[in-house]
Amino acid sequence: MLGASRAASRPSGRRKVECQDMFEESIDDFISRWLRYAVAIQLFPHLEGSPLLECQAGAAIIQIFERTGPYLSLPGPAKAILNPMVAGLELVEGGQKELTVTGVSRLQGTGLIIDRETPMVVVDTGILLVIGVQQLSDDLGIGDWVAFEAIPPIHGFIVTEERGFSLRVDDDESL
Repeated sequence: MLGASRAASRPSGRRKVECQDMFEESIDDFISRWLRYAVAIQLFPHLEGSPLLECQAGAAIIQIFERTGPYLSLPGPAKAILNPMVAGLELVEGGQKELTVTGVSRLQGTGLIIDRETPMVVVDTGILLVIGVQQLSDDLGIGDWVAFEAIPPIHGFIVTEERGFSLRVDDDESL
């Protein structure tokens, strides 16, 4: 959980830390907040001992740091909220939806901002990404085209029935 913070003095001499613009309060709260942007993925078998889970999202094969627990997700079709972090976003003129895998759990892309709740933006790169932005410019908003380079690892929140969320993958969603 990254975010700006400030400390305030307390009568006891201890400092109280107040966090603003947190990326998440809990895994379940994050999933509830961003569930509408979960995408259809194809999970591959988990490699024991690796913190990363490999999946296919659209045409991209990516490795995600699974935040929901590696033993709840099974190989096959699933839904996930893909959550890369970036230092900042670059405004680009016009644009084309593009997502490129540049290494293990590394992405760069160009897409259209379709939602914004500071410090998060949802960018449609052909695959919906809920991007945490460390320095989000007030000048960027819904309808802007942006380019980004993700800071590894790419976080993934697998939507599971065990956590109280629907696993249904619609037939009309292609992987």
